[in-house]
Amino acid sequence: MTLSIWSGTVDFVMPLYAVGELASEVRPLDQRTVTVDVTVRYQACDDQICMLPRTENFSLELELETMEVPALKVHMGHGQQEGSYEAAPHMRRLLRRKIGQNPLGFPVFLWKNIKLELAARRRRVS
Repeated sequence: MTLSIWSGTVDFVMPLYAVGELASEVRPLDQRTVTVDVTVRYQACDDQICMLPRTENFSLELELETMEVPALKVHMGHGQQEGSYEAAPHMRRLLRRKIGQNPLGFPVFLWKNIKLELAARRRRVS
């Protein structure tokens, strides 16, 4: 059996992207850093013996950066870095393709968003 073996110091690189409530393309960052909890499980071996597996837990404090967003109205003025490329033609092409795949999907999406917006306005008034 062939096993991957590393010796000395080993560096792993893993890109992380903030999504959901932490970061959004249509609003500024809520916070500039985030703490990520990391768990690493490893087992030290040589050609004769293997030690018991170990688990190490640690936390990383990562800095968040603004991202470049397309030059679409929905993205503009929200604190993200506005891109220098015109995205409207690509958005129109995407919408045509999506509507072609499901003609009722877009009107249903709009109706749901209008209902949600009206409900939010009613809650703010009361």
